[in-house]
Amino acid sequence: MSVVGAAYVNALTELAIEQAIEVDIYEACIVLSGIFKQEPEYLKLLASPAVTVSEKKVLLDQWIGAVPVLLKNSIYLLSDKKEIMLLPQILIKYIENYRNLHNILSVKVISAIPLSPELAEELENVLVRYTGKTILLDNQLEQECIGGLKLEIAGKQYDGSIKARLEQIQQIFSSVKLGNY
Repeated sequence: MSVVGAAYVNALTELAIEQAIEVDIYEACIVLSGIFKQEPEYLKLLASPAVTVSEKKVLLDQWIGAVPVLLKNSIYLLSDKKEIMLLPQILIKYIENYRNLHNILSVKVISAIPLSPELAEELENVLVRYTGKTILLDNQLEQECIGGLKLEIAGKQYDGSIKARLEQIQQIFSSVKLGNY
């Protein structure tokens, strides 16, 4: 993240804590971050020099209407300073900072089928015991997984999928010399 982006995140974090609205800002950042993932062209529109400042304000008002005033003003400031392209990084970094401050660990669980509530709870309990943190599970589906689970925790991947096991077996068989058979 750029120095400028980091300064915005730090200021937003400090003010949110000072105003006791850090949870509200966190929740709004999650929503807005999701919107940017679904609509990346929206940010380009806001950064376009062809769109006037007043038009950008109207677009922003329509788009961010219900977010806390502190975050709304931060977004307006980014737009006014022509630094709106930093917004997705700022949102993500605020989310990371919030989770770190509150001892929350986001864990991506990749499976072939959705986790049952019982399995999700059991996995969450194991991870809480292992990490000592509050766990936020994100179950994503991948048919290629076949069965089992893949976990992504703090940038590390743990692959317990059937596909990975089959690939290991295939490597073992391909390295075995069978002679003249």
